[in-house]
Amino acid sequence: MVDGNSKDQTIKVATNFSKSIQLTVIPSKTANVSIQRNLGVKQSNAKWVIFMDADNRIPPAFLDGIKYQLATNQRIDCFTCWIDESGYKTADKPLITMYNLLIEVLSKVKPGALGALIGTRRALAIKHPFNDELAMSEDYEFIGTLVKSKYHFVVFRFPRYHFSLRRFEREGVLKLARVYTKAQLYVLMGRQIKNGEIDYPMGGDVRIAKSPWHQSSLKLLQSNITDLLKNHKSTAQKILNWLSFEDN
Repeated sequence: MVDGNSKDQTIKVATNFSKSIQLTVIPSKTANVSIQRNLGVKQSNAKWVIFMDADNRIPPAFLDGIKYQLATNQRIDCFTCWIDESGYKTADKPLITMYNLLIEVLSKVKPGALGALIGTRRALAIKHPFNDELAMSEDYEFIGTLVKSKYHFVVFRFPRYHFSLRRFEREGVLKLARVYTKAQLYVLMGRQIKNGEIDYPMGGDVRIAKSPWHQSSLKLLQSNITDLLKNHKSTAQKILNWLSFEDN
């Protein structure tokens, strides 16, 4: 575990698991997700590494499922996984389902992955480290760089993991819908997101939203993604072609 000078009880809580799993806490002087990931890779010694957020939840057999996937397809160089929608409230399940579909479709035209869970060969993460100058979408650039270098990226539908919706619950989905949509537009256009261009503070200490999550917020997020694809016609056409091919 790489800790970026956290002010909460992260280290204390994590060390409680040291009796059941092999755990090493690596301190990072800088609280920067890319720097922390790159530091963790350098300290590791396994053939494969998985980058995960601290508030993820994985089922007991998750790693066995990953091992099975990698053993049955040795061409794979990097991957991400679907999120398990079964563990969410009814009102939140459409958001998770939409994300799974979006990441699956985009993997055919503009591969990328949510930083909450990315797996890759360690040698590739050493050769192509995360860009610590980016304020956001460093995860998408990381996968994009590997794909451009002819490495094989896949999205696993199984096993699945639980992704925390704390940002949506605390910051409010309206703000995040705009942020994520703008970020995805940058990704599709091949633009980098520098510090200050998008308001997306890191860390668990986020503001409490005045308005709770509700169904109209989901419709706004869906509308934003639809508009995004309309404004990127070549990508939209590739998606339509792929969907038509899959239906045949």
